[in-house]
Amino acid sequence: MNHVNHKVGINVLTHSVYHQIFSVSGFYGNGDLEALAVDQVLGVIQDVIILMHDLFKENDEARKAKYTIWLHKGEMAKEIKDVKVPLYFGMLEKLLKQNGSNGFFVGKKISIADYSLFDIYDKTPEAIVKWEDYPLVKKCIDNVGANPGIKAWVEKRPVTAF
Repeated sequence: MNHVNHKVGINVLTHSVYHQIFSVSGFYGNGDLEALAVDQVLGVIQDVIILMHDLFKENDEARKAKYTIWLHKGEMAKEIKDVKVPLYFGMLEKLLKQNGSNGFFVGKKISIADYSLFDIYDKTPEAIVKWEDYPLVKKCIDNVGANPGIKAWVEKRPVTAF
């Protein structure tokens, strides 16, 4: 199995587990339409995760050094900065607007979609995403971060790169 097929297989399995666990616990929306909206958001977030993986998990040390220089100087690859980031985060902004700009992707409460966005926010350097360009995305992130359980975990968790 090649690397791409391996990642796809893991993603399908992960999605199936997410769907089952979070549907039962109420974090996958109410009903099929909200679950579909959650799936849509998770698909976009998965694209962002793959982009981050490609940036930060590079095995070639010369290419990794180049990425590091781009990030620290704010001079990352034009395709990422000017195409991929606006595409993905523009989609997320649009999906949040479609839900009434209330800071949640589905309904009026936190779902796994919101948690997943918070998770990538926490791992994405400002050099990659200018959060002020995506006010609804930032509002969603702030909503999740204000959750007492999430806030307590963020304060005590171990510091890691990812």
